[in-house]
Amino acid sequence: MALGDIDGDGAVDLVLCGQWARNPGAVAARNPARWQGHEVGTFNPAFKALVVDLDQDGNADILTSSSEHTADVAWFQAVDGPAGRWIRHVIQPAVAGAHTLQAADMDGDGDVDVVAGQMHTTKERALSIHLNVDGRGMRWARQVIDTVGLHNGVVADVDSDGDFDLYGANWAGNPPARIWINRLDPHGPLRRLDRWNHHQITHAHVRSFGLAFPDMDGDGRTDIISGPFWYRQPADPWQSEWEQNRLGMGVDAVAAIDIDGDGRAEVIAQRGGGKTLSLVWLQAQQASTPGFEEHAIGEVPAASHELGSQGHALAQIVKGGQPELAVSSGAGVFYFSIPDDPSTEPWLRTRICAEASDEGIAFADINGDGLLDLAATTGDANRRDAAR
Repeated sequence: MALGDIDGDGAVDLVLCGQWARNPGAVAARNPARWQGHEVGTFNPAFKALVVDLDQDGNADILTSSSEHTADVAWFQAVDGPAGRWIRHVIQPAVAGAHTLQAADMDGDGDVDVVAGQMHTTKERALSIHLNVDGRGMRWARQVIDTVGLHNGVVADVDSDGDFDLYGANWAGNPPARIWINRLDPHGPLRRLDRWNHHQITHAHVRSFGLAFPDMDGDGRTDIISGPFWYRQPADPWQSEWEQNRLGMGVDAVAAIDIDGDGRAEVIAQRGGGKTLSLVWLQAQQASTPGFEEHAIGEVPAASHELGSQGHALAQIVKGGQPELAVSSGAGVFYFSIPDDPSTEPWLRTRICAEASDEGIAFADINGDGLLDLAATTGDANRRDAAR
């Protein structure tokens, strides 16, 4: 599923398998019968999708790949308006396991390029950048920057030099997590993408779902939290080792926020096992007492995966105060409210819906009423649910 304003009316629409669903807007979005589906074309059942303007005509296009099967990396263009006919354009044919699909201006020429990464379980294991040569999505130039596989990479300006880099890891065989640094040369006559390197953060990580990027030690540099560890960014992050620090036993760090108002980020983590999934927050101790003090948040029914939930988000679900912590579980999606005294007072738990699976979740104001709504999967490739 993907979110985006397909028809340009200011409301967030949904991209489903082979179609898009028009958001009727405002309070009408609360009635499922008011959402109108429009055919786009044939998608692979295990599709990835993004809403992006690839041809720079000011209208939304839909970019697709298959995360689990073999399918074209392709984009769909509406030629008679979004409710009419869509034309399919192939960027790269028959790409296996393109679980990473991103779109950004990777070469700095002002148009949108496409990043496709194949999982390490595929034969090719290619991480490719497709340059939008004509700026209209009709001619593409492919550059393979690595062949180690990538499960769910993200595009971001990691080193703050004004261009987009890549970060991610494979879903098994971890470590390592990898960063590919985009070495564009702003002083040269050409902007090229064939000068990349990656820096391995750690050789000693463990399999986990959580990943977030707070400043853990207040030095102004972005650190990494994942699984039971946090990694301190050194002054020279590309030449020096990132120090691995343990957060706690059996935890998977999924988010970070200043919970207690002390100006420093606390870590939110999950702990699987048994019939319930526990949520905790970890408070750094004083310098004289290294380590973290663990505080309980609450429990939800166990997720289907032994590692825990794959869906968690900090979102301003209730207006005012701190964001709420949302988590998907084996019995739907819940959120916890941060109390005034988070270390002693209970965190109020509210269930949003019972139908959603324990996969990824996202929040957006889908119906334009000023309140955040929930988009989640039910585990069925042809069905996605929204809750208000």
